[in-house]
Parts: sequence; structure tokens; C-alpha cells
Amino acid sequence: MSFAASETWATLKSLVDTTTTVVVKPSSGAASATNPGLTLTGCFLAELPTNFALGELSTATITFTGGVYSEATS
Repeated sequence: MSFAASETWATLKSLVDTTTTVVVKPSSGAASATNPGLTLTGCFLAELPTNFALGELSTATITFTGGVYSEATS
């Protein structure tokens, strides 16, 4: 995980204690049955866990709560 100002950690850190919209899509193409757009609107990120070890791949498991889920396939 990168800790630079415009990278993953900084982006996620700014979302803690706020509501946001999360959009997940397998590729950048148009939404379709094989490339669905998944959206969680108005969800909340309560914390950003810090469980990193020197010399290991840095990962973070985050959980967004609440919000309204929708799926676009066209």
C-alpha cells in the first residue's frame, strides 16, 4: 500500500467518519451483464485499521456500513 499524498492510504484516510459513495466495476467499459457497475451510496467508513509489518505486503480490510446498494448491467 502506498502512503503518498495522492495514493491509497491518503484517499481512504480522508473517508473515515464520513459518508461516501463506493463504485466497483470490473473494467472501465460500459456497464453490462459481464461488466456490472456496483454502487453503494451514502455508506460510512468508521475506521481504517493499521495492521502492517515491515517487509510484508501491506493490505487493509475495510468495511463500509449502511448505504443503498444498486447494480447497473446496462
